[in-house]
Amino acid sequence: MAGAVLLWRNDWMATVACLALVGFLIPATIIAHGFWSAPSDVYGAQLVNFLKNLSMIGGLLAVGALYWRSR
Repeated sequence: MAGAVLLWRNDWMATVACLALVGFLIPATIIAHGFWSAPSDVYGAQLVNFLKNLSMIGGLLAVGALYWRSR
């Protein structure tokens, strides 16, 4: 739902949608990508996916800040 709200051209709603996605992605990242307890054969893949999620969080925060600033 929050991803669809990003398609609207409403700056306030886009900011709220970015924060909603970040609010979902932080716990999902911590729970889903347990690279710290992964066996050595999947450690690299778990770490890469964890870092991808961190970059998505940063991107969403940047987009939210851009919409917030344009108000």
